[in-house]
Amino acid sequence: MRNFYRRTRADIDKAAWRVKANLYTSQIRQAKRDKWREFVNSANEKSIWQVKRYITSAPTPSFIPTLDEHSASHKQKVELLQKGFFPQPPPARLDVISQATYPPGVHFTMEITIKQVCDAVARLAPDKAPGPDEITNRVLKSSLSVIQNHIQALTQASLSPAHFPAPFKHTMIIVLRKPGKPDYTKAKAYWPIALESAPGKVMESIITDIMSYLTETYELLPRQHYRGRPGRSTEDTLIMLSETIYRAWKEKHIYTAIFLDVAGAFNNVHHERLAHNLLKRRMPELLVNWVSSFLKGRSTQLQFDATKSE
Repeated sequence: MRNFYRRTRADIDKAAWRVKANLYTSQIRQAKRDKWREFVNSANEKSIWQVKRYITSAPTPSFIPTLDEHSASHKQKVELLQKGFFPQPPPARLDVISQATYPPGVHFTMEITIKQVCDAVARLAPDKAPGPDEITNRVLKSSLSVIQNHIQALTQASLSPAHFPAPFKHTMIIVLRKPGKPDYTKAKAYWPIALESAPGKVMESIITDIMSYLTETYELLPRQHYRGRPGRSTEDTLIMLSETIYRAWKEKHIYTAIFLDVAGAFNNVHHERLAHNLLKRRMPELLVNWVSSFLKGRSTQLQFDATKSE
């Protein structure tokens, strides 16, 4: 009788678990339907084309197949993708750094303001995927009135000793397929999408804003430099180029242009050379040291096939 009671109790528990699991699955399915209807109903002249792509595009498998004919296990795929995503950078000339003397850095105010915090949070895209700490941008935006003083104090405490907090240096890399590639058994057919901590991104944005302001105020870059500067765009660069060409043609000259595409330019930046170049441009030493701290001791994990790497 006791064994019968135990089996009956176990069957009831299993049935209750199945009901909860089915309810959970149906609620997830309904939430997806509701989100899709909301997305379609709120589509504008730009996002309507994204709706069209979602509808007409054939579904692609998310599983990564055997790569380069021999990398079949998850560990082997990680090793192969790691070599492609993080190649060893070439050596850099460091002899000039040891003998360099730097001009004094431009003046800047070390105090971080609440306005800078609010502006940095406002620039966050609300629906971006969260980082390893799973704090979303939408959470920061929604709770800004409560946490803005804490973010301000955290950023100030980071800037004063030029130290970027170690917990924000860990990222999660999602491995995605490059669209339109003919062969997805090649490691080059994939690209890494790094997911960073949202509070860390806010701090990074604040420091970037300060450096951008100093660059424009004190003219630390040549006038012909367009990339990554406020008020300048790719269209401005093309207009300047086309006007220069037309001016040369008007004067019966031949205009020659050289276009260079540096492979892995940002990945191959040498950190000591970067600090050296910033100091040469009169960027304040405190900000340069903060950037150096930001770049040191970083770690990441690759996530694909529902598994994370070590």
